[in-house]
Amino acid sequence: MFKDSFEEQLRVLTDEKDWEGVLKLSETLPLDKKSKYLWTWPTGEALQIIKSTLHELGIGKLLSVGCGTGLLEWIIKESIGAAVYGLEVDRSWWESSYSPISYIKLNFINDVHMDPCFLQECCDTKDWDFGMVFCYFNNGKAFHDYLRLYKGSVVIIIGPAPGVGIHTDPPPLKADFCDSGWKMLKYFNISKDDIISFYTKS
Repeated sequence: MFKDSFEEQLRVLTDEKDWEGVLKLSETLPLDKKSKYLWTWPTGEALQIIKSTLHELGIGKLLSVGCGTGLLEWIIKESIGAAVYGLEVDRSWWESSYSPISYIKLNFINDVHMDPCFLQECCDTKDWDFGMVFCYFNNGKAFHDYLRLYKGSVVIIIGPAPGVGIHTDPPPLKADFCDSGWKMLKYFNISKDDIISFYTKS
């Protein structure tokens, strides 16, 4: 059962793998309601830069931590061809009748599974050939916990541009990696008020 007409139209478009239609549909939503479905709605230009950056880094898979509905991840998957996997904490919420629709398959983590092998299992790989994504994440301690587990070399952070008035932890431009060898490779606007940053570790 769809909760509103926008959600129904969204499901039709995602079933048809029409990511451009999804972005166009978002233009019909008032700004204050957009975050109900997605914190950041990427531009087509930004998606192409993401694609070229991932190609440059040799990354074809992404694990999105705290992905929520996974709609942004679905857009990235369909528009640029990356394999995208989601990771959430509260299985009971996301599998309940109260939760919003999920647009990608969700993996669920608990204290028993907080080990590096689990992150690899989420992406169906034995290698660390995937980037880890944090979109509008707001838990610095958890961010560092995931960093300790992750043995790969690409972290992507999406969050508000300076001056927007929204707090995230980590912020996209000044993420605290505790001097562990991570360096910002590049950043750019993924939408008008949102920034995506790429950090790498040699």
